[in-house]
Amino acid sequence: MGVFAVPVGPSATLKNADHLVTAMKSRYGEARLIARDGEPILWCVLIGQAMTENGSRILANRIRQESSDGAVFVVRFDPR
Repeated sequence: MGVFAVPVGPSATLKNADHLVTAMKSRYGEARLIARDGEPILWCVLIGQAMTENGSRILANRIRQESSDGAVFVVRFDPR
């Protein structure tokens, strides 16, 4: 089973990613940090945790309007 979220801010440094998680939690309520394997590791922040794709699309639209970033999209992930 997966849930849906909106990824933002890939970062090569854990410190910058941690700051972004804190900012996104205060703004959108739910944010988590995940590492993308590779060399170097990229740290990504996932905002939200919806059981439906539509729930995350609503959040993605809000983020798009507030950030003027047209590259906002929804992903499905395993929360384990």
